[in-house]
Amino acid sequence: MSRAILKDVLTAIDAFVSGRGEIVDLQARLGADASALDRSHLELINELRSLDADLEEIQFARLLDEQRPAAILRLDPVRESVLEILDHYDA
Repeated sequence: MSRAILKDVLTAIDAFVSGRGEIVDLQARLGADASALDRSHLELINELRSLDADLEEIQFARLLDEQRPAAILRLDPVRESVLEILDHYDA
């Protein structure tokens, strides 16, 4: 189950990066994924919660045309964390 949720996190990030959806859509999906993750992924859960707060700040503190690039920069480390966890599943 956690593997499917982790893949959904990657799908949500990739969709946002490619221009589909808004920050609020991304927050909703990642929030649901964080809530559904197994507690063994507590570090990632905390990272997703921190990301949510950062996305909120980006949404309200930046001009509209600056939001997506700023959010993408913040998403990169989360994406790497998820890929690293998935690598452990595949090993």
